[in-house]
Amino acid sequence: IITASLLHLAHRSLPGVKELFLYRALKPTVSSLRRMMGPAFFWVTAEVLLLGHPLKYRQIWKLVKVRDPQRKVFFQFLCQFHPFYIEARTRRELKSYSYESLIRDKEGFCRSFLADIGIGQEFQEVALSALDRDSQENSAMSRKRLLGRKDTVPLEACEWAREVGRQYFNIQLEGEDFMVTNCPNSWESYGLVQSQGYGTFEGTAL
Repeated sequence: IITASLLHLAHRSLPGVKELFLYRALKPTVSSLRRMMGPAFFWVTAEVLLLGHPLKYRQIWKLVKVRDPQRKVFFQFLCQFHPFYIEARTRRELKSYSYESLIRDKEGFCRSFLADIGIGQEFQEVALSALDRDSQENSAMSRKRLLGRKDTVPLEACEWAREVGRQYFNIQLEGEDFMVTNCPNSWESYGLVQSQGYGTFEGTAL
């Protein structure tokens, strides 16, 4: 989250560092966060985190402000996506990778991702051998433990996020998981996003 907000500063300070943007559909992201941190996390931190955003995002929040902590967290994620949209407008080499792309084509996704971060073909097989392992198997955040915790995100909160994203950030959320469908320079549809104009920004947040 912090990296997304400071992306432009990181690029200027460390121009040789390879940057990639990783993202996931908003509904499962918020649901996973609730299962991992607990509902109390939303109530305690949602309002505090809003205070750390740049002025332009706090001004938008004044227009759409609600008490529901889940909608506040959705707003947080929209504010984290948006700096990448701005940065990618002028930087075609800055690629984005979605979790959904990983699920659909694990090997293709990982090979492209590994190549992008500078891992050569000779080491990719070793990296791919760990693809299905759970690095958190023995921790409180293991897949099995998190999947065992039931949680739901109200549809009304998701619909609210979709409208706010469309109106103020030019971020399109589609499908039952509210997946981001117009993320610039995406790996899955690298040519398609530009042909459809997804690489431009015309929202009202600037």
